[in-house]
Amino acid sequence: MSQAPLNIPGVVMVSLSEAYAIAIGHHRAGRMGEAAGVYRAILDADPRQADALHLLGCWRGRPGGGRRRCR
Repeated sequence: MSQAPLNIPGVVMVSLSEAYAIAIGHHRAGRMGEAAGVYRAILDADPRQADALHLLGCWRGRPGGGRRRCR
């Protein structure tokens, strides 16, 4: 994963790896709106970042906005 800094709302500039860790923390805590915002910021910086793309897609593709677990 690239280490270019990016801006996440409410967070100072972080690397993509740090941003991904923040997104996963939100995701695991059920804060999907916050996680989705970070996934989008990651994809703005690196559109080929497969993990962020996959997890955002799982959330957006589920009925009810992703309440079921994504594999």
